[in-house]
Amino acid sequence: MAQHIHSPQNDRVADDVSAIVMYTINEFCSAHKISRSKLYQLWRAGIGPRSIKIGSRNLITAESACAWRRQLEAATEA
Repeated sequence: MAQHIHSPQNDRVADDVSAIVMYTINEFCSAHKISRSKLYQLWRAGIGPRSIKIGSRNLITAESACAWRRQLEAATEA
């Protein structure tokens, strides 16, 4: 049986994603299916997501992650 877009299971997934405000490095890498070393390569190349430093922790906001994905999509389309 086909799963509908507005099924309770899909609503829970959408709620979980919208609840993310900041990613740790590990959370970001896991969510975007990239390795930590790849993320650091992207940063060295100047094409990684913007991050913020809070204390000794590097965090990536959900807004920054979204903007980064949009930049990658635009570059892929060009």
